[in-house]
Amino acid sequence: MFDKLKFSKPSEEWLSGTPVGNGRIGFMQYGVAGREIFALNHDSLFRHKNTKEINSAHLIPKIRELIKHGKRSEAEELFRDLIRPLNKDCNPYQPFCDLIFELDGTECTDYLKELDMENGILNVSYICDGTCVKYECFADAVSGLIVIKLDCDKPMSADITLCRMEDAECNFSSHFDGPFAYTEGVFDEGIRFCSALRFVSDGELVGSKLKNFTSLEAYIALAVGDNASECSRAQIEALDGYGKIKEAHIADHSALYDRVSLTFDCAQTDSENVYERTLSGDISPEIYGYLFNNLTFILHPA
Repeated sequence: MFDKLKFSKPSEEWLSGTPVGNGRIGFMQYGVAGREIFALNHDSLFRHKNTKEINSAHLIPKIRELIKHGKRSEAEELFRDLIRPLNKDCNPYQPFCDLIFELDGTECTDYLKELDMENGILNVSYICDGTCVKYECFADAVSGLIVIKLDCDKPMSADITLCRMEDAECNFSSHFDGPFAYTEGVFDEGIRFCSALRFVSDGELVGSKLKNFTSLEAYIALAVGDNASECSRAQIEALDGYGKIKEAHIADHSALYDRVSLTFDCAQTDSENVYERTLSGDISPEIYGYLFNNLTFILHPA
């Protein structure tokens, strides 16, 4: 109950996207119908800049004294002075890269996105120029892969892009090689991160252009470290097949998700309807059910 979040409009920006992960790797899905963006992430991709030792412990008693005497603004300013050097030299978390599927269609209707939190699967569907398009996506902890399945009821073509935000301190590259694609990134301090992708399709993949396909499976491995390239490539060499990977993922994910539950004595209402009512001030018990399960979905892999 309250296990499915439904959206009738696409998430056009990253901040309103739908996160899916397994505790190690994951993605944020957003974009517009016909151009789906999967922002890939790895939990250990941090910068490793040299940090200076900052001797500031002596300021803590002074900050406490200012707060004690009601001088909060002065305490806040002193605290900012304390953390300002840390903000400059800290090791921030970094995005991995973006995987983009852009269909050769012009008009998309009947959009529906559904996050099945109990099974850990994201489904997206719409009609693109009269063709029914369906995505099924998940981050599998068993195989350590992100899996994206794209099906169309009529042959279509699509451009596949692997890219990363502009970053003067990161050398990033990507290339396609038959049914495989690879990315490699290196930060100025030597931190290396690589991905390997394997595409299984009934269409023809020419470079990054997939032609005349009705089915596409993308298997994505992410790795960080000196041997990142070898690790990511080894993960996609031997695959059990989509059906077995999905079955193992659901069993593993649901076993963790089902450990806790929250039940209300009320009828279940569509999540988007509940959300809109909540925004208008009509707060019902259903919203707590969806929020509880969404929090469980996000936190349980960790």
